[in-house]
Amino acid sequence: MEYAVLLLYWKEGKGFDPKQMKAFLSTDVSLSNDEILSYYSKRWAIETYFRTAKVHLAMDCYHSRSTQAIDHYLTL
Repeated sequence: MEYAVLLLYWKEGKGFDPKQMKAFLSTDVSLSNDEILSYYSKRWAIETYFRTAKVHLAMDCYHSRSTQAIDHYLTL
C-alpha cells in the first residue's frame, strides 16, 4: 500500500517478543498513533461480538440481506 500507517505495539519491558507484539494497519494517514489505537480498541469489541454470533448462533451459515429476516432468525 502506498498510503498507509503500520503501527507496532508491545508492552513495555517485554522486548521484541513476537507473541507480545501487536500490529495495526490504518489507511487514514492523518490519524495519530493514539487515535489509531482508540479506533481499534472500539472495533475489537465489535469483531468479538460478530465472532461470538457466528460460532454460537450459527450466523455464518445464515445469509440474508434484510434486517427483518435477521430479526426473525434471532427471535427463533
